Amino acid sequence: MRDNRQHQEDLKFGPIPRAVLALAGVIAGLELMFSAGDTGLVGGVVGAYWRSTAIENFAFSEWLLREQLRGGIPAAEWHRFVTYGFLHSQFASSAMSTVFILAFGNFLTRFVSSWQVLAIFFAGIVAGAGGFALVLDAAYPLIGSSPGYFAIFGGILAVFLVGKASRRLNRLMLSIPLYFIGLQILYRVIFGGPDFWLADIAGCAAGFLGGIFSCLGFRPGLLYMYLRLTGRR
Repeated sequence: MRDNRQHQEDLKFGPIPRAVLALAGVIAGLELMFSAGDTGLVGGVVGAYWRSTAIENFAFSEWLLREQLRGGIPAAEWHRFVTYGFLHSQFASSAMSTVFILAFGNFLTRFVSSWQVLAIFFAGIVAGAGGFALVLDAAYPLIGSSPGYFAIFGGILAVFLVGKASRRLNRLMLSIPLYFIGLQILYRVIFGGPDFWLADIAGCAAGFLGGIFSCLGFRPGLLYMYLRLTGRR
């Protein structure tokens, strides 16, 4: 009975924190502007190029890693490690990102602060760029918020691992990122396209670590990870 009550409490969604609303609002607002430009509602001829211009100037590309290996990334390009996460190729992918951030970001704030959720999101975005950089011959630049919301998934998995939430949701939350990563790999094999799933895996891993540290603190989190990895816990 107690486990059932805990399970029902964990499923409840309270008011969405302002920080999470602001994050989702920026992504949705940019997409509305780009979509309006694509359809000619605003901006005229110039508006039709807003999305492509933004991708050209703010998306992340693996050439940044080559530049780093040659002697360093130009200071004017460091923003790409973060800004790519606010750009999407179409309305549908932006809408999905917004919904996931609102739903699962709100859920995670039941266990950590809203600012920690933002930190986990941006850690996933930066880690996602690093994961994508492993694809040295990528034909597409990296865009989209998926490494960020996969980081939130990872944070939720960390919450379950340290025992702060009902175990009955553990299997559901684990299946969500695996399901979407599997779909991306299948789509890549059948139809071709970018290897964004590497960025998603990196983002999820960063979010998992961020969730451990957010729940337990840095030093206790390191100790907890050590004990788990060595089989002493």
